Amino acid sequence: MDTSHNRSLIVWASVTVLVAVLVLFASYLGPLVTFPDAMVIPVTDPMNIAMRWFVDTFGWFFKAIAWLFDWNILFAKSLLHSLPWAAWFVVGRSTPHCAQAGPGWPSSPDSACSTW
Repeated sequence: MDTSHNRSLIVWASVTVLVAVLVLFASYLGPLVTFPDAMVIPVTDPMNIAMRWFVDTFGWFFKAIAWLFDWNILFAKSLLHSLPWAAWFVVGRSTPHCAQAGPGWPSSPDSACSTW
């Protein structure tokens, strides 16, 4: 085994042992586990204000992108619903064989494009 593998094995084993010890003695480490409320920086209100401004300012851009995606998805959905499932099965079954074989080369006797 390579020395780098041995070193990483020792590091991960020591991290696993440290985590197991901390989990076992978590009840004895109460002051170290709980974070004091005085140390918490209030960031929720400024983040809410900033995000509200961002959405109000650039919301039109993301709505336009969503409209473009929605238009393409609706087109694909109407295309898929326009043919029965058997036709899509034939298209899906023959496309990989035709792409693999190339034009004019029969790929296999059972593929749909071997006669094309």
